[in-house]
Amino acid sequence: PRRINLKRLIELGVIQDIKSAPRGFEEISDKYFHKIIKETGSNESIIVG
Repeated sequence: PRRINLKRLIELGVIQDIKSAPRGFEEISDKYFHKIIKETGSNESIIVG
C-alpha cells in the first residue's frame, strides 16, 4: 500500500483544508473511506472495522 499525505487528502476532499485537519481520530464517511483505500491500493479484506 501507498501512504497518502495531507495535501492529497485535501485534493480528494476528505479534509477541507489545512486548518480543518483533525488533531487525532475523526469519523469519516464510507465514501471517503473507500477513496482512501483505493488511493493507497490497500486490500479491503484485511481491514477490521
